[in-house]
Amino acid sequence: MATRSARRHPLIKLFWQDGHTGWWMILPVSIGLFLGGSGLFLLYRWYGPTQPELQPLPSTEKIVYVTATPVATPVSNGTVGFTVPPEATPPPSPTVPVSTTTKTTTTTATSSMISGVLSISGPLAAKSSVLVLYKQTGQSNWQTWQRMSPTDGAIWKITGLKNGTSYQVTAALQVNEQNSAVSPTLTLAAPTANHVLRLETGVSLAAPSHAPHLQSCDVFQENGKWKAKIAFDKVDSAGSYWLQIGTEAGISNYANVKKNTTGAGEEVYTVELDNQRNLYARYGYALCTDCTASQNFSPMSESATLYCTP
Repeated sequence: MATRSARRHPLIKLFWQDGHTGWWMILPVSIGLFLGGSGLFLLYRWYGPTQPELQPLPSTEKIVYVTATPVATPVSNGTVGFTVPPEATPPPSPTVPVSTTTKTTTTTATSSMISGVLSISGPLAAKSSVLVLYKQTGQSNWQTWQRMSPTDGAIWKITGLKNGTSYQVTAALQVNEQNSAVSPTLTLAAPTANHVLRLETGVSLAAPSHAPHLQSCDVFQENGKWKAKIAFDKVDSAGSYWLQIGTEAGISNYANVKKNTTGAGEEVYTVELDNQRNLYARYGYALCTDCTASQNFSPMSESATLYCTP
């Protein structure tokens, strides 16, 4: 039994895909459905031109292929229509995170040190100092590192050197900032320590020509001792003196005093002496001031006997 639609549909839009090219077609037709023994047939009547005109998509438009299978859905009049899935939308491109943190590499130069002590032999002249110098091995110019007090056993340090680099180190003993002696040069690879810069002053001092003498026994004190004065002659060029008093000649078990010169014609020291006891005094001198190392002083004078009584 055939069923024909009496209603005319002037415009119907059809879409199909043959696997390679997609087409749109506008058809002015009347259609009907016929159910035969072999299946369902589509009948239509053409109201337009003899051959419909196919219109390809513009070349500038992107052709989208729908790969999903159409899904059959019922429509309101009981017939079966086909719903074409919408165009597939490609997923958005993944966003690659961009690091905004800048890695900073800090290069720290390795700093090394060379160190040691001063060894000074002989009396120091007045206004002496020690200049420590260094240079990289192979270079011609010496660099001054520091000026030091000329103290035997003093520690010197040269810092900020390149690790593994060879250096030469020396010291100059200066009087009024003029060289009077220079140490042997040491060639050392940094870092290293416990090296000795040796200096010979080249100064020789003679013992004083006179022994000290007891100038006065002034006050007998409640502690049973005398406040007394000891004097000795001035030595030209002396910067300081060393007075020793002992219970025997040649020792200093009673008093041991080092002082800078007063500049007077005669040096006078005030000391305490036992009542009615023989004590022995001697002295020496040094050319430098504020220098207490024994090697800076001359040999001692002859000893003088000190004795105080009421």
